[in-house]
Amino acid sequence: MSDQSQPAPEPWAPPQSDQEFKFEDIASAPAWADKNWATAGGMAIPMGNLDGTGPYHTATAKKGDTVKFNAKQQKFTIIPAEPEEGAEPPKRAAQVSAASLEDQLRGGSIEAGDLDDDAKAQVASRSPGLAKMLEAKS
Repeated sequence: MSDQSQPAPEPWAPPQSDQEFKFEDIASAPAWADKNWATAGGMAIPMGNLDGTGPYHTATAKKGDTVKFNAKQQKFTIIPAEPEEGAEPPKRAAQVSAASLEDQLRGGSIEAGDLDDDAKAQVASRSPGLAKMLEAKS
């Protein structure tokens, strides 16, 4: 063990004036932004009370989003980036339903052709026995 002790890092403090930046990556974030907010591909911005009392929650700023800080209200706002012309749309979230897709397929209330590629992949991975039915009726 080393006898040298590292000084404790300063706790994060909000900026004293209105601030704004366009998020590209954590390395290019301004000095007042806490680098510990880094997430996979984004930055988790505190959206609740900044004084440490509840409720506390975050919202993720993604590449191209504008992050604004209002000093008077002590509040962050994330303005989503406009999609680029001709850009691929973001990947869809996993298909969610209260009814089991497997049960609907077996019961005949839906056909394999009714499912998009994401849903077919989910069903095939959860129920290998239905994978052949999905392939045959696709």
